[in-house]
Amino acid sequence: MFSRLFLSPQNQKERVAFQNMVNVDEELIKNFQNLKSVKGLYLLLQKFHTGPASFPDYSTFRQILFNQWQDEPYESFKMAKKNGSHRTIEVPKPEIKLLQQSLNTILRGIYEPKASVHGFTIKKNIISNAQNHCGKKYVFNIDLADFFHSITQQRIRGVFMKPPYSLPSKVATAISHLCCYNDRLPQGAPTSPIISNIVCAKLDSGLRLLAKENNCFYTRYADDITFSTTRKNFPTDLGVIYGGGTQDIKIGDKLASILAENGFTVNAAKTRIQINTLRQEVTGLTVNTKVNVSRDYIRHVRAILHDWELNGYVKANSNHWSHCSKKHLRHGNIDDVLGGKLAFIGQVRGNEDLLYKKLLQKYAGLIVNEMARDLALKFDNKLYELWSGVIDQYLEQAVIDYVANENITNEDIKNGFEELKKLKPINGRDYKQRQDPDYNQVGVPVAYTFLYLPRKIMAATAILTHYFGQKNSRIPYNILDIGSGTNAVSIAIGLFLFTDKININLTALEPSHYMRHFCSYQPNFSHLNISYREGMVGEWQDVLHSNYYELIFMSSVLQNSFNDQQDTWWEDRCRELYNCCKNNGTFIIVEPNAKMDLLNSLVNAMQKIGWSFKERLFLSNLLPKVSKNDELIKMQKLTDLKKEYKCDYHNYSVCNWNPNPKYNEIIYIFEK
Repeated sequence: MFSRLFLSPQNQKERVAFQNMVNVDEELIKNFQNLKSVKGLYLLLQKFHTGPASFPDYSTFRQILFNQWQDEPYESFKMAKKNGSHRTIEVPKPEIKLLQQSLNTILRGIYEPKASVHGFTIKKNIISNAQNHCGKKYVFNIDLADFFHSITQQRIRGVFMKPPYSLPSKVATAISHLCCYNDRLPQGAPTSPIISNIVCAKLDSGLRLLAKENNCFYTRYADDITFSTTRKNFPTDLGVIYGGGTQDIKIGDKLASILAENGFTVNAAKTRIQINTLRQEVTGLTVNTKVNVSRDYIRHVRAILHDWELNGYVKANSNHWSHCSKKHLRHGNIDDVLGGKLAFIGQVRGNEDLLYKKLLQKYAGLIVNEMARDLALKFDNKLYELWSGVIDQYLEQAVIDYVANENITNEDIKNGFEELKKLKPINGRDYKQRQDPDYNQVGVPVAYTFLYLPRKIMAATAILTHYFGQKNSRIPYNILDIGSGTNAVSIAIGLFLFTDKININLTALEPSHYMRHFCSYQPNFSHLNISYREGMVGEWQDVLHSNYYELIFMSSVLQNSFNDQQDTWWEDRCRELYNCCKNNGTFIIVEPNAKMDLLNSLVNAMQKIGWSFKERLFLSNLLPKVSKNDELIKMQKLTDLKKEYKCDYHNYSVCNWNPNPKYNEIIYIFEK
């Protein structure tokens, strides 16, 4: 669905083929000039055929040349112009197109463009064309009327019979037949651009000489001709200015004579003279001081980006199509349109240009937003099971590496399990009598992984997919993860939600040294920059002081030791988070339902400080069957590893969800 800012494989292949042609120019020119027969032409075309489609046989080739082919050779349709009129496009049938593509490859290999020609040539484009006219007092643009159709079959035949090609009459006639439709060059055939350049060689020489005689610069991009000069007065051989408008100029006699001699007429509606006190444009680019895209072009890109960000992809795409239809413009989906326009801006202004990078970053963020939203909407049971397997394999390797490199013993792991038993209520179900574990034990991260980490990652995945499933959610470039739980949030982001199209910074606050150390054995994500910081509730100032976050994710931070804290303590903590959160930022709290008293203290303080409550929901509402079917999150690899480390004495399986609603995760979402 979404575009990439690169050439398509087909275009890349074509460019490589054309570039390689430079190495065989002499041989190709010799073979082309030595053509003596129509059969020889066919064999040369066949030699340069590429692609999976079968090449037409010689009999079909002759039928096409001599108008004996039974099928209609071209399909015609009309394409809207910006001014509301239409141009006729004539597309050859597949057999003819294959022959023309081979001829196009050959002609590109033997054609030597004049220095003034910038259209349909390798390594030249509208940018190189415009660069010739920067910083000039006058820029004079003319457009050749009905350009392709002005080039007749007879003219093409005559060009190939003369030097430097000097082909026999029958071969030149065959080429002209193959390239033409209704006795003129069709707009829509692969050969028309290169043929037009070959036929215009005499025109280019004449106009270049005329420009030199008048101290002007001359370039041609297809049918778009430009002269420019720094002279005080514009030369009358080129045009006579009779008014103050951009179109108040009459074509000079010498210029008109050269155009007429070459069979071309001028489109008066597109003839204009531009002085440097006003905006000067050449092939759509401004050239007053340097080559640049116009302000209108930038405004248009910004408008589409803003519409997409404000109204979402579907609505913005509909708005774009409606606008294009009213203006009789061709249209595509906004992701493709923006991708092309941004690539063009980068090509013109340079990839290091700050404006280009800013627009590209916004575009990339919107693209990734849509990818995340699309994935969130598809997060069903099947994907859930697949994702569980990914987590299982990922965490198995992290545990193996940690244990091996840190020389963790089975006794260390056993002690870690014993420490985490403190999370269970001491007297029945009395949650307030529960102890807080000491996480600063070397075996705790392993035990925590077996017991809780897959659940934490799945929870973070479910919550983030819900977050991105919302209308107009934004990519959080800077994320604060409080109580990272060996980095569950970053794993969810790194493995599941994002691609390498955009960089995200995540600060993970975790007080335990060994929990932070365990994270270093998890694979790195090229698109996710993670900073692990030591931080406890109430001791965040050094981390939060100079940072601003789009998303703050706080999971399982509320501890039994907070029971006696006063309202002012909670308010201070919520104010610290509020101050480090960007406007329109999001704060997501995830805690077990059993901690409702502590959670209420936090939520009350949040609202008192000014956080805007957005949503309250249960994790079981987000993950399929999470509270009904423990098998969905069974970690087989971790279970086997647990047995290998002789942890079977612990009667809990690896990371089962507790179906008791009391232990369901409750989620609060606030916005600033």
